[in-house]
Amino acid sequence: VAKHGNRSISSKSGSADMLEKLGIKISSDKNELEKSLNNNNFCFLFAQYHHSAMKHVVNIRKQLGARTIFNLLGPLTNPASTKKQLLGVFDKKWVRIHCEVLKELGSTHSMIVHGADGLDEISLCGPTYISELKDDKINDYIFDPKQYGYEYISINDILGKDASYNARAFIELIEAPDNSFQKIIELNAGAALYLSGLTKNLKEGFNLARQTINSKKAKNYFENLLKNQ
Repeated sequence: VAKHGNRSISSKSGSADMLEKLGIKISSDKNELEKSLNNNNFCFLFAQYHHSAMKHVVNIRKQLGARTIFNLLGPLTNPASTKKQLLGVFDKKWVRIHCEVLKELGSTHSMIVHGADGLDEISLCGPTYISELKDDKINDYIFDPKQYGYEYISINDILGKDASYNARAFIELIEAPDNSFQKIIELNAGAALYLSGLTKNLKEGFNLARQTINSKKAKNYFENLLKNQ
């Protein structure tokens, strides 16, 4: 996993903010990042280190406090040039367009998702609009978690807060699973597992994600990551 992310711009916490609270090192060194990816199957690509021109708009974006074109461009500019991606967008109108862009950029198997409730991820609060690129073809469909045995939940059950809260929620998830956070992670991690080729379909992906959390493999992996980064 080559996670491409940033600090908080239009939200309370960005992925970089939470990872720092968890003790994950944010590195700009290419060799360190490659080593982490090879040894740990994970690296975090901090957007500000890899897109230096963006520093000129950071302050104005914070002042605006709203989504801009940069929220759309960011996910499309992963420095690792990954061919398999799961990306979320904040408006349904960008789902198909983003998928077409990824196809032009050489992606082989990717999903662009937008929850009907407004979430930029596969939602557990209702249906999700998806454009999936596979075998050089784009398929548009609506995903409903109820068809896979999940029940809808209130968005209030999964809302994040600041970086400290989000980090604590993550630790609680991997140490004491079976809550609303786990279920929405099952959906999104499961989709990523499917895109990676580790499972044949979404259902198998969801099951593998659940097993990984419940068996404490996710907890053990995280602890090893902290030691070996």
